[in-house]
Amino acid sequence: ESKVFELIYSINRDGCNPAVFHQLCNNKGPTVTVLYNTDGSVFGGYTSIPWRSSNAYQVDYKAFLFRLWFIGQPKYTKFPAKGGNSAIYDYATVGPFFGAGHDLGTFNTTLNKSGNYFTFTHGLTINNSYDFRNVLVQEINNGHTKIEELQVYKITDGPDLQLLEPWRPMPEWNLRLLETLKDEVQNFAPIEELRISQMKLLLIGPVGGGKSSFFNTINSIFRGHVTSQACSGSAEHSLTTK
Repeated sequence: ESKVFELIYSINRDGCNPAVFHQLCNNKGPTVTVLYNTDGSVFGGYTSIPWRSSNAYQVDYKAFLFRLWFIGQPKYTKFPAKGGNSAIYDYATVGPFFGAGHDLGTFNTTLNKSGNYFTFTHGLTINNSYDFRNVLVQEINNGHTKIEELQVYKITDGPDLQLLEPWRPMPEWNLRLLETLKDEVQNFAPIEELRISQMKLLLIGPVGGGKSSFFNTINSIFRGHVTSQACSGSAEHSLTTK
């Protein structure tokens, strides 16, 4: 199901302040909160109900927390709510908080940057309202609250809008980046929770960029002889239609 993600709050852009968070994020429908820490770890939480500054816990059976990256490596893990009670701590005096305890806390006052990060007043206290499936705090946020960025995205139904510019800065091309990308491809595996043994890779690039030739090369290696299953060569338009 296609969704549109719209950035509505960023602590670097808008300030790390509870009042500003609620001003920009209240009554926006479903949202996802994403935290980036100083160790290259990315984690956060999703709620299907709007923030409202209700000064109460709110029930959300669809809420979950997640881990996307850990120390610069992909670690896709979903932590579902335990029944949905106390899914979010919807108080006007704090930023986005999830769970009783709190499973995921952020800030309860205005914070300023110290160097390139904010030191949040709250971190992770797991397994209160969410099931962390034997994953430790240190395996999610590295055991600290030094956060380089927190972003909140509004989620709506529909196809992704065409971006006028890349949604994130593109790294400078060099040999080190090439090796990093090769390592990511070599070590890639399906997300464990999906319980699938195979996956399909989508190659995206300009016409004539060598996608079909790359496929033919890999295909030949696995078959043990030269094949040309995908049409390749040079033409004004793409030679590959499937």
